[in-house]
Amino acid sequence: MNRVEININPQVLRWAREEAGYDPAEVADKVDIETERYKLWEKHGKSIPLGKLKVLANTYKRQLAVFLLPTVPDKLKKPKDFRNLSPADSKLSKKVLEVIRDVTYFRETAYELQGEAYWKARYSWLDRTKNNITDSKASTQNFVNF
Repeated sequence: MNRVEININPQVLRWAREEAGYDPAEVADKVDIETERYKLWEKHGKSIPLGKLKVLANTYKRQLAVFLLPTVPDKLKKPKDFRNLSPADSKLSKKVLEVIRDVTYFRETAYELQGEAYWKARYSWLDRTKNNITDSKASTQNFVNF
């Protein structure tokens, strides 16, 4: 049986890896190839075995069809991780990145089903709560300065 090899946009492969929070060495280990070979896939996107592409899709928790996209999808807005004092080391875990992606998907789906105006009206109490917290802080600050 012949092996099926696929050519993809290498930027999509890199995007999927970065969005999932992996570095090339980790991915190469999971796919059971050399790191240099994986880096070549990200550089050229040529001759990737279908079986390995399936493993990558499973690792990144993406559908296989994502790797066949002609252009790179938008990156998710990620919050800053303030738990580490060094900005270079502030990296969100793979699980947190997965949850952010899931929540973003659910939010977009809810907006498609009901519309953004519906959800803003339904949760307008959050704005009142934020205002109350801000007012409380201002009152406390004035009391301390007195």
